[in-house]
Amino acid sequence: TDLLNIYLDGTPLNGFNPNQYTYRETVAEGKSMPNIFVEKADDKQIVDIDTSTGNAIITVTAEDASYQSTYIIYFTYLKSSYAYLEGIYQDGILIEGFRVDSFDYHITLPYGTTTLPVFTYELGKEGQTVETDTIVLGRKTTYVFTVIAPDEESATAYNLEVEIALNDNSKLKSLLVKGIEIADFSADILDYLITYPIGTNNNALA
Repeated sequence: TDLLNIYLDGTPLNGFNPNQYTYRETVAEGKSMPNIFVEKADDKQIVDIDTSTGNAIITVTAEDASYQSTYIIYFTYLKSSYAYLEGIYQDGILIEGFRVDSFDYHITLPYGTTTLPVFTYELGKEGQTVETDTIVLGRKTTYVFTVIAPDEESATAYNLEVEIALNDNSKLKSLLVKGIEIADFSADILDYLITYPIGTNNNALA
């Protein structure tokens, strides 16, 4: 009840021996189980191939059902180690300077911002998982996107440091002397000449 050979996608099974009943094969990333064909030692043998488990269980039964052999091929399906994102988006727009292999970004929001933007991402490979974390420290908020590859072994982390700009306005709204606003005051004019009548007491200038 042994077979003469087993073929995977038309290629003889590596190391096949009619008296060896267990084999291990790898399937490339993105590929499915190969087509399995057998070469009988006797045309009257009955062969059943069960692939429902993701492996191949080949049962060979003699015509009179007095003998039976079972070959098993265990398949290991390789998964991608790709752990990069295709993009990171700020309110739906790709963040400036994004590169798949660049992991640290600094974003400054305008002074007065009260609502932080929404950051989203696009997977670089089907089967990836992404863990997100938010770290708040003072004015800075850091978003961490940890990308785990489909093989669940490779991983990368993208860090987005976001801060709100400080007020850079160093100009006065008005300037008063003794409680009276200087005439023709302008925030863009830095020098003023004020003339007091002769005999003005110095204490009046304080």
